[in-house]
Amino acid sequence: MKVALVNFAEYEKFNSTVSFKQDLEFLVENKIDYVDYCFNYDKKLDLLAGFRKALANPEIDLIWFVCGGNKTIKFLDDIDWEVVKKANKIYAGASDFTHFSFKAVQNGQVCYYGTSLQEIKKYHPSPKSRKYLADFLQTGKIEKYNHTNLYKTVSNLDEEKIVGGHTFLTTFMLNEVKIDLRDRFLFLEHHYIPGESLEDLEYFVDQIKMVTKGNLPKGFIFGHSMLFGKKGKIMNVATINKKMVEWLREYDLPIAYIDHFKQIVKFS
Repeated sequence: MKVALVNFAEYEKFNSTVSFKQDLEFLVENKIDYVDYCFNYDKKLDLLAGFRKALANPEIDLIWFVCGGNKTIKFLDDIDWEVVKKANKIYAGASDFTHFSFKAVQNGQVCYYGTSLQEIKKYHPSPKSRKYLADFLQTGKIEKYNHTNLYKTVSNLDEEKIVGGHTFLTTFMLNEVKIDLRDRFLFLEHHYIPGESLEDLEYFVDQIKMVTKGNLPKGFIFGHSMLFGKKGKIMNVATINKKMVEWLREYDLPIAYIDHFKQIVKFS
């Protein structure tokens, strides 16, 4: 499988980032067949042109958004979604990628949520922990979900449609796009801004509860959320999940957990 590397999230030359050397090593070590469309560009028009070239390249199977940030929203109206549908690639990314993935799914495309290339060895420090990513980038296939049931039982999760992403980006995009959640599970993960607490997360969950009135999903899937505790240490994900279950169990819908640091999640 041939992978195109693009960037919508930051106006930054990817090859100037601190982690670039190690990020590139990951691609080389795992013999990932890739084409660079973003390494030396930091202007919006150049990054957009790179994405369009990736769409137009018939050899490209997967378009991978290499980093997170806060600029993807600026690109959405500049994308010709009819061209995206015609190209019919698959897409992967995380965090700010939530903006793109909602629009892509709305237009009938398949996205994979879980990781970016930037700092990949920081979040996946051992070759073993990176193997599932390398396998996906080589084959375009993901393993059967190894999920944990948190409330009720979610069976045959691999056969279900899923959409979602970062919590407050998901809230915005649910208002922006028209996606029927009634036949989908809603995936939610939250990664911190320093100082955010469980109370902050509850606010974001309350937003999601408001925007899904009349359009409730089949159930919820929690990703590997990250928050700081009172002493400034990263909270245990099980503690975060327990609170999120408390906030959402009023709907009496099944709730599961997928560690998206350890497996890719398909959005469609």
